Amino acid sequence: MNDKVIALGYKILNSKIFSRIFRSYKLIWELAGLTKRTAMDAVLYGVKDEQEFWSSGERIAEKLRKFVDKNSIVLDVGCGIGRIERFLAPYCR
Repeated sequence: MNDKVIALGYKILNSKIFSRIFRSYKLIWELAGLTKRTAMDAVLYGVKDEQEFWSSGERIAEKLRKFVDKNSIVLDVGCGIGRIERFLAPYCR
């Protein structure tokens, strides 16, 4: 990789603006987790209720099932509470 690109990336990551954004992001999630209600509001953002949240995970898992079998090892590198994985896990290792 080009040294100038690496230097620019390092400069951005260590900038005050990036640090402020990162701290704000962390703070938002820490505040969201203070109560069960605020945590659920944060997790359910964009869906009308908890049932819709889990149903959407089930629909996505159903689409992914064609790519796995009982011997498949699946690594989830995302973050969240297992909305999709809870429905996909029974079909792989």
